Amino acid sequence: MRAVCLMYHDIIDSNAFEGSGFSDDFANRYTVERAEFQAHMAALSKQLPGGPSLVPDVLRAWPGTPSVMLTFDDGGLSAYTTVMDILEQYGWKAHFFVATDLIGKPQFMAREHIRTLRKRGHVIGSHSCSHPSMMSAQGHDRILREWTDSVKCLSDILGEEVTTASIPGGYYSQEVAEAASSAGIDAIFTSEPTGRSHMVGSARVFGRYVIRRGTTPERQARLIQGRYLIRTSEHVSWMMRKLAKIVGGKKYLKLRALAVQRLQR
Repeated sequence: MRAVCLMYHDIIDSNAFEGSGFSDDFANRYTVERAEFQAHMAALSKQLPGGPSLVPDVLRAWPGTPSVMLTFDDGGLSAYTTVMDILEQYGWKAHFFVATDLIGKPQFMAREHIRTLRKRGHVIGSHSCSHPSMMSAQGHDRILREWTDSVKCLSDILGEEVTTASIPGGYYSQEVAEAASSAGIDAIFTSEPTGRSHMVGSARVFGRYVIRRGTTPERQARLIQGRYLIRTSEHVSWMMRKLAKIVGGKKYLKLRALAVQRLQR
């Protein structure tokens, strides 16, 4: 099964970094301004006359034609205040992955916001409970609790079973996926830039292409079109970061924060 999944985080008004979700220097690299996002959606509408797909339909249609899916991580307030309305201009639906310990916190969605998104037809999924900085480095029991407790929390809020999830921070491992499958999750979204998917237990694992601040509509279009050079560059960059994470461990997180601070000067 092939699918192009685009990963967004928060969508903000110009330079309003503290209005939604995480607002540290690193997170701000993944925060897209409203005008940028509107340009992305306008360009996407030309590529996808029928709009993006939702994972329940993709799974039911397997092994159907390649699909494009939109995802938003963290559960920041902009999912409700900004993204929902822009998507509805096109009649589109997307996936919103929520870190449940942050529900109701400043800059994050409250329970009623999550319910409204679901009533509007969007998919709500888990993004763990606590959004650990290194999910794959946690012990098995901790990983399983992150999935089971977050799924239960969201299921209680929505009054229905929650079966999708995305992995925080890009820290994927076989154990993380197996624990998610054990928690009843049947679709897992990673940060690996690939259009291919595979099975772990009873769950299908999808890669995603991250959309960063400053990503142009043209670059997004080339990703969707499957242009070899841009997809290869995304994968090479991701592999280098993955190696740095494995070798550096917690030191990688500190060095990454320092590097981002220098870029901001």
